[in-house]
Amino acid sequence: MQPLPLSLSPLIPRHYHAIHPPSEAAVFDGAKAIRGGIPVCFPQFGPWELGPNHGFARILPWKFLPQESGVTPAGDAFASFQLRDDPATTGAMWPGRHFVLALVVTLSEGTLTTNLSVENTGEAPLEFTALLHTYLRVPTIADVGVSGLQGVDLIDKVHHARPPLPPGCRARRGRS
Repeated sequence: MQPLPLSLSPLIPRHYHAIHPPSEAAVFDGAKAIRGGIPVCFPQFGPWELGPNHGFARILPWKFLPQESGVTPAGDAFASFQLRDDPATTGAMWPGRHFVLALVVTLSEGTLTTNLSVENTGEAPLEFTALLHTYLRVPTIADVGVSGLQGVDLIDKVHHARPPLPPGCRARRGRS
């Protein structure tokens, strides 16, 4: 199974210029990340001494879950994907950690919604960083919004400072 770079270009309104599709030079060999789409960074964002930069989730094959995908009564299309720990791949880089990553992508009129969840399926605590390293072409950044961050810790790795936060969010400084 090949990694699933997400490119929804035909489904996004034209003025948003779509999600950046994978480069024509992209190699789908699982050894290197594919630039474009919505790469998932897990269990590390940035340099990682145990494996590739930004972790292994963006270079491993994800399982498409057709039974958990479809169209809502309102006409929104959604697709579900899963990545589980595996002794041969993730276990070699991150031994003793057990998890299930779930990604749900929903398309509705003028909106793309992504939901990434991490479930610890082991006994030991699971410490990680995760993010969707999204490539979007938009006319102006003022048209972009991020929601759902209430009650989570945020780190601004670019400015190494407290980012402006929506009400109810917390930020912390430090290495992620």
